[in-house]
Amino acid sequence: SHITYMNGCYRAAQCSRCNAIFAMPMPDEHTLSQFYNGFEFNCNVANNHLLENKDIVNFFKIFVKSSEARFLDLGGGAGYFAKIFEKFNLGKSTLVEYDPNACKFAKEMLGLRDVRNISLSTFLDQASPNYDIVYSRHVIEHLRHPNEIIDAAFRSLKPGGYFVLQC
Repeated sequence: SHITYMNGCYRAAQCSRCNAIFAMPMPDEHTLSQFYNGFEFNCNVANNHLLENKDIVNFFKIFVKSSEARFLDLGGGAGYFAKIFEKFNLGKSTLVEYDPNACKFAKEMLGLRDVRNISLSTFLDQASPNYDIVYSRHVIEHLRHPNEIIDAAFRSLKPGGYFVLQC
């Protein structure tokens, strides 16, 4: 790996094999929580055009077996994917997001009803296998213990469910 960026006591390094970028040393939980509190990724009504994206709808339809599907969006930021799932009658969604400002946006601006402002690990520790689809987009690479979250996400699935992990 080689250094790509320096910020205080942290270096961002890039793997020469897979090109993933990671922090060295890995920040502790407190530092990460401070960074993501107010991160508000994509919390902007200018991004509402995403709600009409048929490619996203068609992608989700690959995994939907009935209109009663339960969708869990882990670390879904502003909640656009959870909203798309409901808007196009694919089922009911739950958004789990650590950033309180993103949760507020998802509730107030997008009208999502099931928004959980909680860490992924805390939510998944309490989750039952209720979900047909667990979806996580560009989150896993930000986690301190990604394998634990992946294992817990699988445990939250109903038998025959899908875990879609994008990174």
